[in-house]
Amino acid sequence: MIRPASRISPSLLALGLWCLCTLNASATVFLIDLNENAGSPLPSGQTWNTYAAPANITGATILNSTGQSSSVTFSVTGTITDNTANFGTAVFDPNQSGVVNLPSWVVSAGANGAAGDNFFTNNSTTTAASYTLTFGGLTAGDIVSIDLLASRNSGSALGFFDYSLDGGSTWTGFRVLNADGTIATTNGWDTNTTKSQEFGLQSQGFVLHRYLNAADLTLTGSSLMIRTTDANTSTNTFSAINAIQVTVTPEPTTGALLMMAMACLGCRRRRTGKV
Repeated sequence: MIRPASRISPSLLALGLWCLCTLNASATVFLIDLNENAGSPLPSGQTWNTYAAPANITGATILNSTGQSSSVTFSVTGTITDNTANFGTAVFDPNQSGVVNLPSWVVSAGANGAAGDNFFTNNSTTTAASYTLTFGGLTAGDIVSIDLLASRNSGSALGFFDYSLDGGSTWTGFRVLNADGTIATTNGWDTNTTKSQEFGLQSQGFVLHRYLNAADLTLTGSSLMIRTTDANTSTNTFSAINAIQVTVTPEPTTGALLMMAMACLGCRRRRTGKV
């Protein structure tokens, strides 16, 4: 009697699920510290790519958060200025009363070195200045997530923030998260992004410890671009970025998924041939 193969064996199913989990678990994290004046230590246990001056952003390859080399490059274009006068707790104070659950990806107790300073646009004219940071050497189809901290204790620190997945053809705004990672629903963030509404680096970043986020994005090109722009052309506003975390997960390869499908099909055929 021929026994029909109506089910995949539990062991093969488990193997297939393990393969898929393995393919999706190979995320790589990159940490960027813009400016290094804060004097406080960086959060321990991770490797940060730190830049003491804008000129040090040369387009060279960067390290991932475990200290390993990569093929990812980091470059900048636009009006970018070194913050040499105001740093430390004037930019981000992890000890402010009333603020709990600090953005754990960038700040730990007593260690705000990555958050405590920034590079800014230095807008002293009636032209809205901007700069763009580019992560190159990526692969179309990769899944990326972005965390971005923008904090400065100044009422003139107002900016728009957006990102591009296709080399600069299309730009999209970030959502705003509270310090604990939940989505902000006050101050207009339930309906607006940081492209449609200015982000106050003082009221939002410094006082509330809020940060910017975009998650599970599919790259359509080989680069990820992040841009900040002054919010106002009529007054001396400026914008800045303190720190960035980018997580890159390679797209599961078609070949690997095809191999798994063929293995399942082969198993069904073997079971069908059994008597």
